[in-house]
Amino acid sequence: MNNIEIILKALIKKYSLSQVDLSVKSDIPLPTMRKYLKSEFNPTDKNLKKIEDGFNIDLGIIINNNLNDIENIENIEYELKSSLASISKKVDKLEEDINLYDYVAVNGGLTEEFESQFNFGEMRRIEHYKNIQNRIKNTLDLLESIKDNLSEDNKKVQNIINLDNNILNILRKNNILIAPENELIQKFFRIDFDNNTYGIKNDILTKLLELLESNFINDFKNFIEIIENNKEKK
Repeated sequence: MNNIEIILKALIKKYSLSQVDLSVKSDIPLPTMRKYLKSEFNPTDKNLKKIEDGFNIDLGIIINNNLNDIENIENIEYELKSSLASISKKVDKLEEDINLYDYVAVNGGLTEEFESQFNFGEMRRIEHYKNIQNRIKNTLDLLESIKDNLSEDNKKVQNIINLDNNILNILRKNNILIAPENELIQKFFRIDFDNNTYGIKNDILTKLLELLESNFINDFKNFIEIIENNKEKK
């Protein structure tokens, strides 16, 4: 599952959209949108802009980041929240200036000295800054939805094969994705990595992951012993 599929599925869930709704809102043909939803290819810059404008979000900071890693998503959130705090401070100051100017103007108190306090160019751009503020807020909401979806996906797999969540997170961070082929039957799993998809039975996957966990623990112990033995030789 590539980033555009992750983003679009989060938008579908967040706004309760059908694929048709998503296509119309983004002004992108439905066949193209379906290809994006299957990670068959990435959108052009033109279509990426259409998605941004349709949902008033900023995808520039997230489209090329690893959205299968919750820790990485939280790093993006930190950057966006810092930007939001800065732009919100600017908007608040401009609103205060506009309200003060309007109040004095209505009461006939405008003077050249009073007007010299204001940056009218910036005051005229307040709607532009408010739009940036709203785009950042909407993008943060989108990231929260993506995190929720990641957690839900992990729980689905955990509930079926009783796997330690830490193993799933390690696999996800390396873009190895595991999901049930059919959530009702849950007999086969789909594994995606390196632009390939593999099908595997539930019981085989369970044994494979148990072996992976066991090997990880044994390898860790072996490495510690090797380090310790090298210390003694020195």
